[in-house]
Amino acid sequence: MIRFFGSTQDTIFALHLTDSFTDHDIEKLEWLFSDKPLLSDEAINAAFIGPRATMITPWSTNAVEIMQNMGINKVVRIESYKSVSKHGDVYDPMLSETYTKLDQEIFTIDIVPESI
Repeated sequence: MIRFFGSTQDTIFALHLTDSFTDHDIEKLEWLFSDKPLLSDEAINAAFIGPRATMITPWSTNAVEIMQNMGINKVVRIESYKSVSKHGDVYDPMLSETYTKLDQEIFTIDIVPESI
């Protein structure tokens, strides 16, 4: 399951979870994300720039470890997405891509290797 924290006008944090958050976990995460609230939406229809689904960023690895140190062990991956409307659409296409929708499939990789 994927949960979102933040604002559709600025930055969204997408967290891939193995289990639901407790109320105490949500309090900790809202504090960690500078009071960005948990969003109830399962999908966000807005343009964002973020890392490619196939590339787990070093930032994500560090953020997951910080959450584990805070006692939140349910997070597998976390990535940050910037709103195109606020931050513009300039980015490095080798590392990032534009998303028109953030949903429950943003970390799903449906690539089949070519046969040799």
